[in-house]
Amino acid sequence: MGTSTRVEEDIEASGTVQQVWSTVLEA
Repeated sequence: MGTSTRVEEDIEASGTVQQVWSTVLEA
C-alpha cells in the first residue's frame, strides 16, 4: 500500500512540475 501511494504522489508531482514549466514557458 505504501508503494502505491508513493507512486501516485510521484505522478501528481510530475504533473504539477509540467504545469509549472508550461506556465513559465508561456510567460
